[in-house]
Amino acid sequence: MTTWPTSIRKNSWVKIKKRGRYNHDLGFVLGLHPNNSTVLVALVPRNAFNRKRKRTRPEAALFNADKVMKMFGGRFMSNQDGYTCFKKERYKDGLLCQNFSFFDLIDTGFEITHNMVKFFRQSKNRVILDAINNLFGDLQVDDRVRVVSGAHQGLVGRTVDVAQDGTLTFNCEETSDTIRVLVNEVRRHFRCGDFVEVFRGDHLGVEGFVIMVNENEAELYIQPNPEEANYKAEGYQVSTKKLTQCAE
Repeated sequence: MTTWPTSIRKNSWVKIKKRGRYNHDLGFVLGLHPNNSTVLVALVPRNAFNRKRKRTRPEAALFNADKVMKMFGGRFMSNQDGYTCFKKERYKDGLLCQNFSFFDLIDTGFEITHNMVKFFRQSKNRVILDAINNLFGDLQVDDRVRVVSGAHQGLVGRTVDVAQDGTLTFNCEETSDTIRVLVNEVRRHFRCGDFVEVFRGDHLGVEGFVIMVNENEAELYIQPNPEEANYKAEGYQVSTKKLTQCAE
């Protein structure tokens, strides 16, 4: 009887060590199947729809069902049990969902960077977004932040790195210096006119313009048709449909 490795858990991060196009890629554990010693893992797909045969592996990108439908029609695609199935592979939220033997996975000895999870963040999967926030906190690269405590209190800038050791590096707007501080010394800093997206809570995925910033929250104007948004605040009237998001 095979012993299940206790370190691999549902909703944890792993790396693939099986030879092939996903070797060394990051994966997120969706489920465990102890009976056959397999793990259901979400991966960023590496499909080669528009690519001539080469030795290099395809670039990672989220699966776009609409684009694939236009390329191949509906004969290879179906929906089963909440998954989009294409050519015997299953996708959900743009991610490939594939079973691996636990012998083909490692869950220790590697560092996870923002670049490694950028497509996972774009998938908008709530469970995965929470896992990413647990790794780095809510702050992301290119966020505008304000230092609220410590030696650099009051400075504002854009983040360039958020490390797993609890530190953050940002470029200061006032001095152009690169400054490293503790993550708990900074807060996200909104300004009127910013175009933002809600990444947590009941309004996950909603986009809008910041029209007012109070001490602890920002009010957003929601564009009625997001596809027509021109990413400028000028010329918009304040809608009665508003939501609040923590401004810290």
